[in-house]
This record gives sequence, structure tokens and C-alpha cells, in this order.
Amino acid sequence: MFSRIILIVFILIIAAACSSPTPEPTATPIPATAEPTIAPTSTATIEPTTMPTFTPMPVEDTSGLELLSGSPDTCANAEDYGAVLAFQAHYYETTTDNRITYRMTDADGNVLSEETTSGENKDGEEGWGFYPLAYELPENSLLTVEVTVYASDEEDAAATSRSMLIYNCTTGETVEATFTRNP
Repeated sequence: MFSRIILIVFILIIAAACSSPTPEPTATPIPATAEPTIAPTSTATIEPTTMPTFTPMPVEDTSGLELLSGSPDTCANAEDYGAVLAFQAHYYETTTDNRITYRMTDADGNVLSEETTSGENKDGEEGWGFYPLAYELPENSLLTVEVTVYASDEEDAAATSRSMLIYNCTTGETVEATFTRNP
């Protein structure tokens, strides 16, 4: 008797499920004179990411240092480590765990200064610089500075970014700048 009641309830549930009509999609005609409108389809807000460079690069949470511009009047440095060579730069989540290498060359490719240093705990636009060896160049010479940031201070650490800036040592005018971040 109990099994018959369960069977009847089961049949009623299946019958009720099968008897409900499935709604069919209908199209609402748009009058020919109506102007098309664009309505938002989502309420989610997308935050724009600001990049100070137009160089294509992945936007990841990797450390980086992007050189934005050089300083004028940097055609000579009278003595080794005598004066800081300053740049406007953008830091991307660098820490003291990062290793930074830099190289400065003249227009003929001669290395004027090359060093390795540890990173700093910085994120955002700030100044960056180093104390180069002594050098002297003619006015309006082009200097090239290349900076590579590594994931750690280990010798086999992966490079997380590379930046290169070519600028006029008399005016500080940027001739070319590139920046890439590695995932």
C-alpha cells in the first residue's frame, strides 16, 4: 500500500513537470523611425590602467623600472662616482629583493658605466639615478642607458623588466625609449 502511494506521487510530479509550457522567445519589432540606443549590459566597473608608455607589454604584477626621461647637462662627469646621473622613472612594485643592472653607453657603443645594485621598495613615478664613472662627451651627444630588473638578487633570477632610454646629454631630450615587462 505504501509503495502504491509513493508511485502515485511520483507519477503526479512527472505529469506536472511535463504539462508546464516552455516559454518561447519572441521578437519585438522596432519601428523604422526609432534611433538605436546603447544601453549598459553590466553594472561592473572597469578601472582603467594607466601606462606612461605606449610600448606593448603584459600588465602583470612583476617588478619593473621604466626610464621616462634623462637630465640635461650630463655630457661630462669629472670624477668617478662624482655626481649622480638622475632620471625620471616609474617603479612597478620593486622591492629590496630585486636586483637591478644598468649600463650607460655613448653613441659609438662604448660602455661609460655599468653596475649592479639592489632594488628599493617603491611603486609609482619617482626619480632614479646612479653615480657613473668619469666620462666626457661632446655637446649634444646621445647617451643610452639600459636598465634590467631581476626577480631576486640571485645570479640566475629571471629578468622582470627591461628599459632603454636614448637622450641628448646637453638638452635631456628623449630620442627613443622602450620598456617591456616580462611575465
